[in-house]
Amino acid sequence: MNKPRISVILPVYNCVAFISEAIKSILAQTYKDFELIIIDDGSTDGSSEKIASFSDPRIHIITNEKNSGLVKTLNRGIAASSGEFLARMDADDVSEPRRFEVQLAFMVKNPSIGVCGTMMKVIHTGRIQRRRFFGPESVKAAFLLTN
Repeated sequence: MNKPRISVILPVYNCVAFISEAIKSILAQTYKDFELIIIDDGSTDGSSEKIASFSDPRIHIITNEKNSGLVKTLNRGIAASSGEFLARMDADDVSEPRRFEVQLAFMVKNPSIGVCGTMMKVIHTGRIQRRRFFGPESVKAAFLLTN
């Protein structure tokens, strides 16, 4: 089996209300050469059953027997990854369909850059609350105060 170009790391802990939409948004990407590594961090709310309902050969499910926390869960996903690039996804996020296509093109064109992000929209009760975009200098300054 060929190694995928992108490994998507998706930690999940008690996100039954959002996880299906998050997974669907990854599977709907225009760029298809990826693996989706879902790490269930000991969910107790039915998230495991939602995750198991998806059948796609690109999905790899890892289950933590008990809640281990985000850092250990992410590290477990990274250790299981085989892609050239890593993409992070949260269980309550939705990715635009061209996310991987655009990000991969940027990373390939700019090999000296190690990390890229995207603009985000925060949606609450169906309304966009705010949009964020930082240019390169703003990102550097923001890292002093936030992630």
